[in-house]
Amino acid sequence: MIQTPPRPGVSHTLTQSGVRRVERINTRKTPSYIEESSREVLVSRMSRSPRRSKPKSSEEVLELAPAKILPNPIPDKGISWIFLILGILGTLHVLVMLGIEFNRTLEMRQGITRLSADVSALENEVFELKSVTEHGNDLEYREQLAREQGFAFPNEMRFITLPNE
Repeated sequence: MIQTPPRPGVSHTLTQSGVRRVERINTRKTPSYIEESSREVLVSRMSRSPRRSKPKSSEEVLELAPAKILPNPIPDKGISWIFLILGILGTLHVLVMLGIEFNRTLEMRQGITRLSADVSALENEVFELKSVTEHGNDLEYREQLAREQGFAFPNEMRFITLPNE
């Protein structure tokens, strides 16, 4: 069981079963409309409960009500620090994720630039190959290509010259 220091405006009592009951002490002279309506809702819920005998007054209902049904008017200061830390961690997480996405965007743009350069080089190669296929029926062009690759006619003699070293 977690022990918490007593807070002003809250009454702590210990029941016979060892369960601590926390009740709000009314510090205002007149209750607000919200408190009155929540009290009426609580009284109506507790009076309909089949497990307990029907209470006679609203004070008895509030006395029998479990602590978690009653609103806690005093915020816990430790929880506000937790929310602050969670907010800071959430903000840092969002910033890291934005940095990662920015890096991915830059890498994708560089990849697109590189691939567009590859596409233009391949288009130039296709253009050159199309010019070769257009001259495919030209006998002189085919002979020139064969001589560049080192071929010769059967009645011709081929000479190879080596460079002087």
